[in-house]
Amino acid sequence: MPPKKKPPKTREEILEQKRIAVQLRYQRLKNDPQKLEEMKEKERLKYQKKKEKGSIKLVKDMSRREHKAAKKTWKERCTKYRQKKRAMKEITNTFVRENTPDSTTGPTLECPAPLRSSENALVEARKKQARKKRAKILKDKDNKIQQYKQKLEKYKKRGGRV
Repeated sequence: MPPKKKPPKTREEILEQKRIAVQLRYQRLKNDPQKLEEMKEKERLKYQKKKEKGSIKLVKDMSRREHKAAKKTWKERCTKYRQKKRAMKEITNTFVRENTPDSTTGPTLECPAPLRSSENALVEARKKQARKKRAKILKDKDNKIQQYKQKLEKYKKRGGRV
């Protein structure tokens, strides 16, 4: 009896296999410093060619509307990346929690309260910086308004004298 044929793979399965193969290939390249440098140089050359050809539009060449649209896509991709990163961190934390032995059987060690993670600190620093910037802008606007009011009063007085 001939061996049974495997059912044909779905498109998703094929794409998933390709993704895994590409990830493994890049991982091997990243582990070898010489090959990593070659790969980076190839990427730089590709980018330069695209830039010269004009298929990549630089920010300085974009109109205000195009730049706004580009920033929107960058922001979406960035948030997606951060969500994936957060999900992976959560998965690893869950895995570690589930696979570590209970501390009740061994000696008890007092752990200090965990420090604020560096990511949270960076986010807070960015928020603080943005608040300062907004406050400075508002202060500058108030000063401008005050100057214009003074000029208005000055010209009103001059007009009243004539």
